[in-house]
Amino acid sequence: MAFPVGRIAFINVAPIFYALEHGHIPNPYHFVYDTPARLNAMMHKGELCLAACSSVEYAKNSASYVLDPHLCIASKGPVQSVLLFSHQPIERLEGTITITAQSNTSVILTKLLLAKYFKRTVSYCQGSVDQAQTAYLAIGDEALRLSKQGLFPYCLDTATAWRMWTKTPFVFALFILQKNWSSPDATKPLQESLAWGMEHLPDVIASVRNTCPLTDEELSFYYQHALTYSLGCDERKGLRLFFTMAADEGLLPNVPDLLFA
Repeated sequence: MAFPVGRIAFINVAPIFYALEHGHIPNPYHFVYDTPARLNAMMHKGELCLAACSSVEYAKNSASYVLDPHLCIASKGPVQSVLLFSHQPIERLEGTITITAQSNTSVILTKLLLAKYFKRTVSYCQGSVDQAQTAYLAIGDEALRLSKQGLFPYCLDTATAWRMWTKTPFVFALFILQKNWSSPDATKPLQESLAWGMEHLPDVIASVRNTCPLTDEELSFYYQHALTYSLGCDERKGLRLFFTMAADEGLLPNVPDLLFA
């Protein structure tokens, strides 16, 4: 029996999933590809057993979930693929910020940064990128593409700003399991696949080369330095701090305990 597993349809998770998708690591998974926001909704409905989901999905519905204790998608900054593009300097930003519909965690992070770190009062609307916009929050592959196009004169790397503010990494996504499906070995193939992917990074890079604007050298840096996939002590500290700050601002309902499979 194959278990439905949510796989973010961005290149950022390729080192985790490549070996599973190409038969190098046996696994019982059936992959469902979609944006973080849609995978969140499917997890909430119980349509997936396991998924790489936005961190805020765990915070909002933690009673139903447990976490893999090893894996995440985080950055010590710069992350390069969660970017706020603007026609105004960020420290003077005003007006309306357009946000991608693909993200949940990055939206709350941006609201925290602008309100508490940059002390800006702005409004938000959801939409797609338009050069006439005051500012646009992009994530994933779209952010990587826009960073090469030069449509906006200013760009804030949100993980860098978070690091400067809190001195902690930022955890964008967690590997979440339905509590009624969790088992000790449920995510073992994912952990093995990540180890394989980082040991065979040229193969991973070759698989995404034609789907993004980054060179092989830039992809190598992205996977080895911009991103981190280990939910270590520093990442857990940053995650708890994010949940606490977001709850204090009314952006999350509460501060959940981190419950691991």
